[in-house]
Amino acid sequence: ATPPFAHIFMEYKAYILKKNSTPVVGFKFGCMGPLNGDAPGNRFSKAAEFEPHAGWAWTFNENLGLNLTLGLTTFSYPVTGGTAFGFMPKLSIGLEF
Repeated sequence: ATPPFAHIFMEYKAYILKKNSTPVVGFKFGCMGPLNGDAPGNRFSKAAEFEPHAGWAWTFNENLGLNLTLGLTTFSYPVTGGTAFGFMPKLSIGLEF
């Protein structure tokens, strides 16, 4: 069984136009780690991440919106003798409120 883990991140988005439908660009910094002990064999169990992304955002009213972004997450994680990197393309659908 996989132990529970935490994923904490901070994200910035720049909205290109001042309209209800606009392109967006941004980036995300984060880290993840197990909550109880270690996760043997899971190379991302203690990883830092950086993700540049671009996409589109729609605002339905002043309190609710939807966004669709495509990004490339870059992970750095410890390995014996140093640090390794992994990459993962990511399609995200988000609700903004």
